[in-house]
Amino acid sequence: MAAEYLCPVTATQGQVGGFLHTNVVPYLAGNDRPVLYVGDLDLAGRDIEANTRAVLVRAAGERKWKRVALTIEQVREHKLPWVQKVDTRFRPHRLHEAVEVEALGQATVTALVREALDALLPQPLADVRAREDAGKKTVAAILASLTGKDDNAK
Repeated sequence: MAAEYLCPVTATQGQVGGFLHTNVVPYLAGNDRPVLYVGDLDLAGRDIEANTRAVLVRAAGERKWKRVALTIEQVREHKLPWVQKVDTRFRPHRLHEAVEVEALGQATVTALVREALDALLPQPLADVRAREDAGKKTVAAILASLTGKDDNAK
């Protein structure tokens, strides 16, 4: 999907400030590009999102931030089960309720991200693609007329 929408996508894999500074901040610095976020709905997920947002705001400035998934509304809508998870960041370890984004399923998460990306576009992606295809055909026809070759004759 990143290639289709020509946008960077990355996984933070937890609270990794160095990775954010090295690999994410360069895409955000000096512009107002929004951040679309997908993360688990649990204590660690909230902490990871908060840390990621704080690091990016400090390094690249305030920006629009949207949690695409997982939200409490999505948990309710899809009737996702809450599970007990052990958080090993604490001593003694703590149990807490959690719903992981994977519970939505890949197709649903992909659809949610696609919907969020489409909402950011100034015009529908299908329209852009149609113009691109027409332009390719025009260029191919011009090249064929200049070289005397008809690619459609194959």
